[in-house]
Amino acid sequence: MPVNGNKLMSLSEAASLVEDGATVAIGGAALRRKPVRMVLELARQCRRGLHLWTFVGSLDVDILVGSGCADAVSYSYVGFEHHGLAPRFSRAAREGKIEANEYSEWMFVGGVRAAVMGIPFLPTHAGRGSDLVQDRGLKEITCPYTGETLLAVPASRFDVAIIHAWRADARGNVQNPEFPDHLIELDYLMARAARHVIVTVEKVASAEQIEQESYRTVLFPFEVTAVVEAKRGARPTAVPPVYPCDTELIDEYMNRAESPEQYSAFLQRLSNED
Repeated sequence: MPVNGNKLMSLSEAASLVEDGATVAIGGAALRRKPVRMVLELARQCRRGLHLWTFVGSLDVDILVGSGCADAVSYSYVGFEHHGLAPRFSRAAREGKIEANEYSEWMFVGGVRAAVMGIPFLPTHAGRGSDLVQDRGLKEITCPYTGETLLAVPASRFDVAIIHAWRADARGNVQNPEFPDHLIELDYLMARAARHVIVTVEKVASAEQIEQESYRTVLFPFEVTAVVEAKRGARPTAVPPVYPCDTELIDEYMNRAESPEQYSAFLQRLSNED
């Protein structure tokens, strides 16, 4: 696809970029900016064997694990903040039905940063003395300058990254509001560590609108594969300051997630909402 070509796609078309068995990074943090509409589309298309990477997962991970789409999840936390743990993810992890790879926050970020920088690893003190070192198979290295012992966190590279943003033009200039919310920078880092990048947006803007507020641009055409217009596409998670988290809908999900019939009906209803 040409760098400056038209990258607008439907949800279905963009989801076809995610192949069975792909390593998929999902943006957003906890109950903010989760690309829920795209996640639901992947579940609808019955994608299988995915390895999910997300810094702080919630509904995204729970839906894809609960729908049988994911075999592995790498994360620093998965849950619904004060609403509780992620029910379907937690059960699958306990029962050994998925590979659950926990990282410390800095381990996770360090691996993504290494990929973006084009280097095989980043050194860190984070995690030393914890079980995560052995669990993740991290190697110790010696600093050539100080002689101190550090951990080498390997680069985390992805087949596809999926993020939700405020707006973009058809070429793939992606923008977010003037006052971005918590941990938003990691969305852009994960995008830059992926071969393909799908961005769902609240609205498609004209090139002129993008140029008038170019200081808001966070990703550029050469970094983006597909742009999908999905109004309220992160709902029920929040897109500050565009709309808040729908806490009532989150509570309803938590109440229905344990029943296969109610879970399926809830996802169908969520998929059909405008």
